[in-house]
Amino acid sequence: MRRVYWRPQSLPRKAMLLIAGLSLLALGLVERATLNAAEPYYEDMLSASRRAREAFAAIGRLRTQRGIALQESLDPAGSGLIGHPLTPVTSVPGHLPSKQTTINPNWAGVILLMLRQAGVGEGDVVAVGFSGSFPALNASVCCALEVLGAEPLILSSAAASQYGANHPELLWIDMERHLQREGLIRSRSLGASLGGREDGAVSLSEEGRALLARALERNELPLLAGPDLRSRIRERIALYTERAQGRAVRAYVNVGGGAASVGGPLVDHAFKPGLNLSAPGLVRGSESVMAHFAREGVPVLHLSNISTLAERFRMPLQPARLPAVGAGGLYSLPSYDRRLAGASLVTLLVALIAFARSGVLSNLMSTSAESQPARVQPVL
Repeated sequence: MRRVYWRPQSLPRKAMLLIAGLSLLALGLVERATLNAAEPYYEDMLSASRRAREAFAAIGRLRTQRGIALQESLDPAGSGLIGHPLTPVTSVPGHLPSKQTTINPNWAGVILLMLRQAGVGEGDVVAVGFSGSFPALNASVCCALEVLGAEPLILSSAAASQYGANHPELLWIDMERHLQREGLIRSRSLGASLGGREDGAVSLSEEGRALLARALERNELPLLAGPDLRSRIRERIALYTERAQGRAVRAYVNVGGGAASVGGPLVDHAFKPGLNLSAPGLVRGSESVMAHFAREGVPVLHLSNISTLAERFRMPLQPARLPAVGAGGLYSLPSYDRRLAGASLVTLLVALIAFARSGVLSNLMSTSAESQPARVQPVL
């Protein structure tokens, strides 16, 4: 007895070519219709970046007025926003390339885009935790919130890591107050901690802690001074809750690695750099301000691991000069039209179902089968 075997892989060739052609057509349409990710908020992003450029310039002038010299080797862009390797108020080691990468006013556009993606709009309450380590990012956050018309509730820490706002006479809280006086921002910190390890400057000398306390006094800021880190975390959460006055907090923005805001290294690394719309699993039993808001379902904007964020948004690393507003890949970042992609997928599925019901695929398979020589196998 002899049996004829049909090879399935060879039969639907015409059908498969037709389906593949339809798929390629759909793919081509989606690829040609790519949008600019910044497009819906382009003008607002530019406005935020322009305001950030003005803020940078204002801080640079303040530094000159106070006679604090620039170090060109550390701050090639001449921004005045890069601090010193070591001062009495330097909390922890810092990464100079990360600090240099933030000297770009277009970060304000990046931040505005992520806040919009988090659903923040005009009149919304946004809780903010600033360290002194990234003054350029702090200023960019403030400018983005100003353009959005959101209401920031800001708590800061006074100390800074290496190359941050670590000059005793020009800390972040000094810069912030100056920006408010210049009319570039309306809101500033409600209070501040000493910062550094345990959020209480425990690693600093008596001189360093005294300089930080003096800075809080000259800026008329209340000191967040619980007896330990846990109490300082709870103090911050209670103050945010009180100032929100029953309104929902729409987002939490963290800049840097402040102990109370971020918590321990495990919590810090559990959050991805940038926008986090849900709480990572590791934060369930962790104590930090960031973890608290994530557990409450509040989107968290974690501005840390700057090189990763820069690559994601096509921002230049360590620019040698201040980038122009609107420059860089951020403003041409591609984004696919999801509606068109969805419509193409539905159309393709409908076509497949229609082919199957109309017998087109069966006819093609039959035709293909007739055109293929049969393999004859002996039956043992």
